[in-house]
Amino acid sequence: MKAKRKEAELRQVQSQAHGLQMRLKYSQSDLEQTKTRHLALNLQEKSKLESELANFGPRINDIKRVIQARDREMKELKEKMNRVEDEVFEEFCREIGVRNIREFEEEKVKRQNEIAKKRYQPA
Repeated sequence: MKAKRKEAELRQVQSQAHGLQMRLKYSQSDLEQTKTRHLALNLQEKSKLESELANFGPRINDIKRVIQARDREMKELKEKMNRVEDEVFEEFCREIGVRNIREFEEEKVKRQNEIAKKRYQPA
């Protein structure tokens, strides 16, 4: 009786071991398929991102050129505006003894800041 019970237990353990071996085999197969699939997807994504990155270089250079051109235009416009202001305020600047209206405005702002600073300082 004990022998039969032991045989039954042995068959049950062998069956469980066989089931676990089959699960392990399927799990390993699934793992390999998953690795292969993810590797392929990751390589595709990497290739796509590298392609996009390669396109950014020329675009960045184009944008830099546009910015430089606009900076030059703004500088030229500022100089032109300064010349016009100098012509308009030439007589006034001569009367008050400053080189140009910008110098006058800078001094005026400086004085206003000093007055405001004194006003807000505790006595």
